[in-house]
Amino acid sequence: ARAELALADGDLSAADQSLQGSLSGNDVNSAPALAALINARISKGQDIDYDTAQLAGALYQETRGTPMGQELGGAYLLALTASRSYAEAFAEFERVSPDLSLENAQKTRQEMLRLLGAQADDIEFLRQILGEPKESFARMPADLTREIAQRALTLGFADVADEILSVASRSVTEPEQRLLRAEIALAQDLPHLAEAEIIGLASPDADTLRARARTSLGDYAGAMRYAEGLQDEAAKQQAAWLAQDWQSLLLAGDPSTQNLAQAMTQAAPDQAGGLLQFNQALIDQSIATRSALSALLAITAISDPP
Repeated sequence: ARAELALADGDLSAADQSLQGSLSGNDVNSAPALAALINARISKGQDIDYDTAQLAGALYQETRGTPMGQELGGAYLLALTASRSYAEAFAEFERVSPDLSLENAQKTRQEMLRLLGAQADDIEFLRQILGEPKESFARMPADLTREIAQRALTLGFADVADEILSVASRSVTEPEQRLLRAEIALAQDLPHLAEAEIIGLASPDADTLRARARTSLGDYAGAMRYAEGLQDEAAKQQAAWLAQDWQSLLLAGDPSTQNLAQAMTQAAPDQAGGLLQFNQALIDQSIATRSALSALLAITAISDPP
């Protein structure tokens, strides 16, 4: 009772102490105390040690076929996942899930995948996601599907991310989902599809993707138009470079960029003073341009190929 009150107040430390006391008694309260302890720790994003997960498995075996067994079965699987024993957790799911209700099994699987995405290293994450049955993604909440697809894309697996989102309902029209679909299309070198995915969306993120799509299509002036309203100065500057918009680069925060833009916007020397004076002025302009370019290259990290 003290643990439940502490959990209601958000005092996980006090709840944990009370639940540990119930567990040490090894009596009828042990099973519900352990289930509550596991769920409380997971809700707070805390790890669970492997021994606690094994204890949950033992108590699940004792209570199998009962309402408490239903609760402990799910808690056991989540505890294994939170202990980062991913291979064992998903293997045990195949054994335990037939004892759980369909709703409990689906909810547990989804929470296991959420923990996997939040905690697992890249190799463990990919190992499980690449082998995950496609019907699992079809039943997931949109936010979880998006989180998994986003991480797969970040790791360079655009086709996997596309497949995950394709299994989910295409009727999902949240802006975040459409932005992710556009990002995947860009990674697949499909800029026209990227633009189609975000038609009608008005946001800085959408304009960033439109600028990238225009850049991929070689329309640097179009990319510059979308980049002008962005807060991302680096993206704006890149678009200006590609569009050779020297006037915009005059306002860059980097002095080296400003100097080169100034050199590129200089007017041709006046020929009224004679040929020698004109040629000397051209040489001076060339020296200034080369100096500005050398300074810019000096501060630009370009790695030499091995």
